Amino acid sequence: MKHIHTLCLAVAMAFSGTAKPADTNDSMRDTTRVAVAGKDLVVNYVYEIPKRNFTMWLIPTMHNFAKGPRRHNATERCRLIYKDGKVGQIQLISRNTTIRHNRSVMTVLNAMMLPNFKSETLYGKHILSPFNDGNRRYYKYTTVKKSRRTNTVTFEPRFCENTLLVSGTAVIDSRTDEVISAEYSGEFDMIRFHVVYKPRTCKTDIDFRFAGNQVKSEVTIAKANNNAYIDYTGRNIIAAEDTMTVEEPDTTKKSTTLQSLENIGTSIGGHLLSSHSAQIMDINLKMSPVIAPHYLNYSHSRGLSYKMQFAAEYPTGKNSTLSLLPILGYNFKIKQFYYEAPLRYTYDKECDNYVELKWSNGNRIYNSSVIDDLKRVYGEYYIPKDNELDMFDNNKLSLVSHYNITKWLTTEVGLTYNRRSATDRHNMMKYAKKDVYQSFAPMFGVILKPWSKGPVLALSYEQGIKIKDFLDYGRTEGSASYSMSLPATKKLNLRVAGGFYSRKRSNIFMEFTNFSEDFLPGGWDDNWTNDFQLLDSRLYNISKYYISGNVSYYTPIMFTTVIPLLNRYVERERFYLNTLLLERARPYYELGYGISTRVLSVGLFASFFNAEIQSVGAKFTFELFHRW
Repeated sequence: MKHIHTLCLAVAMAFSGTAKPADTNDSMRDTTRVAVAGKDLVVNYVYEIPKRNFTMWLIPTMHNFAKGPRRHNATERCRLIYKDGKVGQIQLISRNTTIRHNRSVMTVLNAMMLPNFKSETLYGKHILSPFNDGNRRYYKYTTVKKSRRTNTVTFEPRFCENTLLVSGTAVIDSRTDEVISAEYSGEFDMIRFHVVYKPRTCKTDIDFRFAGNQVKSEVTIAKANNNAYIDYTGRNIIAAEDTMTVEEPDTTKKSTTLQSLENIGTSIGGHLLSSHSAQIMDINLKMSPVIAPHYLNYSHSRGLSYKMQFAAEYPTGKNSTLSLLPILGYNFKIKQFYYEAPLRYTYDKECDNYVELKWSNGNRIYNSSVIDDLKRVYGEYYIPKDNELDMFDNNKLSLVSHYNITKWLTTEVGLTYNRRSATDRHNMMKYAKKDVYQSFAPMFGVILKPWSKGPVLALSYEQGIKIKDFLDYGRTEGSASYSMSLPATKKLNLRVAGGFYSRKRSNIFMEFTNFSEDFLPGGWDDNWTNDFQLLDSRLYNISKYYISGNVSYYTPIMFTTVIPLLNRYVERERFYLNTLLLERARPYYELGYGISTRVLSVGLFASFFNAEIQSVGAKFTFELFHRW
């Protein structure tokens, strides 16, 4: 459709940007890329709070609105940093605000200031752009000739109203292909927004409502014409590298019980519900929120778990850093704390070359030989009363050197030490079984990326060294993974993997890397490549080899378009097919289907041996405020 191409070109000439989401929210200053005439931008915010109650402190970054004035202003001056003819970074030059302690609020708005009409999505990975060819099946268009020089393009969702889609109009100059104006409305993460775009300016009106609270905001971004700007109080603020603050006295009364609750809630919210960062000397410190719904995860095989992330980074040179990135968590199914503490020295940041020392206890493993030995002594059909007798905790220490020889060839060389301790030491002693096993092994791995957008090939070998009673084994594993990006943010993921043990006399701890029992999963999209949701780890711990295949397909709304109410809030649909072939076992399959909304992601899975169904399970993660 010609009008779509015309509109895309005209908008791109005047205003274009791409924002990528960070781990917990979108940050314009760090990840947004824009191209606009001029080098400096001025962003003005107006916040109004028509309704609020003490529950506002539960909303990330919003606890500063829980008390005090109901209207706030903020002005930021940002500078475009160009690289290779394109904007590579937006640098905050100065900031003036009436919000207490110069805090940032509603950080999700940072990703919604600069729409990228030409991209598949308007904001980062959110909102399908109606001006992209790949999204035409989701919209219907009407073109009207407004005058001899202008056309009006009207667009709206084709199948149903959905939080991934917008409705609006755009006026273009038919001679010059320049955008005269664009206006559209939509909804994103409990935020209703209305955008009015004009050349060199973009205004976004926001209406946020949650649990009886309401916040309205007006965000205006425009080109800066000189080296100074005037804030809302009428004073000239000279652009400077240091952050500037305007604070108003807190005139709120604190005599009522409700006000006291709000004060306590505001303080708690600042410490528990927001991420924290600080700088001590040259060390940069970060900590995830103590309470964050999206760090709560449930799966059928691993149960319920919760985790926190920390980060400390110290620059040791222009191109080198020393970092510590620990992850702490608790699994409610087995009632145990878990940790992972990687200490990494990156000696070449540009090439991503580093040495990493990691200590972790996040994987449990089964020793299949324990039950086999008991059956030989007490009979073939003997089953211990404690069916977890063969379960072992695994403490692991590894030292790995990661080196990129070329852009397509990476090597990993290191050492691995495992200490596996029985979870039921009392019964192990009762049956005179060994309760601690140790292993020490050098490892070598190769990662090949021969194509820029093709499959990634990996091969690794680990050889246990016989020291005293340490385990003697050899393990080889390989995989081929391919992630294909399709139009309209669709994605197809493919993976084939296999592995086998050599020089192993018994089935003690068949621990294939691709099947490690991780009780602190990385997230919904992080483990598609090798995650069998319903597979009992005892099954693959008795096999000396395996061959697996994994397929997953992600798409925006598809089947749910015909389901009333649900079709408005479903943002992604996911399809899974996992297959596994093991020694002395029938082929194993898992089928799965999942949906993702702004509040919750849910998946249902069914497992099969051949054509016989074995079990059904579910997985869910909270998405509420994940992007804040």
